[in-house]
Amino acid sequence: MIDLQAHILPGFDDGAADEATAIEMCRAAARAGTRELVATPSCAALPNFDRSEVEAKTAALQAQLNGTLHLHTGTVLELSHESLGEALSDL
Repeated sequence: MIDLQAHILPGFDDGAADEATAIEMCRAAARAGTRELVATPSCAALPNFDRSEVEAKTAALQAQLNGTLHLHTGTVLELSHESLGEALSDL
C-alpha cells in the first residue's frame, strides 16, 4: 500500500506530537501493509515554510525505521492565487 498523505513529522501542523510518536505511527502503518508513505505537512500552516527542513526531518525519521517502510517528502498545498504563484516559482 502507498499512503500519499500522512501528517507524520513532529513539529509541523497537526503531525506527530514527538519523534517517538512519529516512529510508532510509521511502524503501525508498516504493520498494516504500507510500504511507501509521503510525509505531508501543510505549508499553509507554517508562516516560513522551509522545504529543506521538511526534507531533513523526513530523512532523520527514515534513518530510524530500519527499512520498515520508505518515506517520501511532500506537502499539502492549499491552492490560492498566492500559493500557486509561490509553488510555481519554486518547484
